[in-house]
This record gives sequence, structure tokens and C-alpha cells, in this order.
Amino acid sequence: MAQANITDLETLYDKLVTSMHSADTIVTDVDGAHSRAAEEWQSKGAQEFAAAWVDFKNSLTTMCQAFAAASNDVAFQQEHFKIGAKEEGQHRDLPRVTSPR
Repeated sequence: MAQANITDLETLYDKLVTSMHSADTIVTDVDGAHSRAAEEWQSKGAQEFAAAWVDFKNSLTTMCQAFAAASNDVAFQQEHFKIGAKEEGQHRDLPRVTSPR
């Protein structure tokens, strides 16, 4: 039973870290492209996008930070499960992550 729980935690950790990087990539890619094209893209749609982007970018930044915090919490729990199950050498160590945002 402990083996399955540890594996589930490792899978969750991996998904959280991947999601953190995905959120960061979206912010970086869209922000960069939008900044480069802002002078050329002048329209009502551009204004609506820019306003919506500010809100969405802030939400993605918050999620990026939440993904990092959750990843670190899962890693902490996984370490305690390994110790409790006396399986320290049988599972990988999950490194601490820092949000890029």
C-alpha cells in the first residue's frame, strides 16, 4: 500500500512541476510576442486582448507560484512516506522547486 501512495505522490509532483513550467512558458511566449507586435497591432481586438491578457497573466503567475508550492509540499510528503515505509532507497528524491515567476 505505501508503495502505491509513494508512486502516486511522485506522479503528482511531476505533473505539478510540468504545469508550473507550462504556465511560465505561456506567460513568456505570449508576453514576448505581444510586446513585439504591440506597435503594429492596433485595433479594438488588440485593446480587448491587452486588457484580458493582464488579468490572465496575473492568474497564470499566481498558478505558477501555486504549482511550485504544491510541488514542494508533495515532495515533503513523499519523503515522509518513504521514511515511514522504510523505503528511502527505493524511490527517487524529489528536488525542491522555485517558481520562475
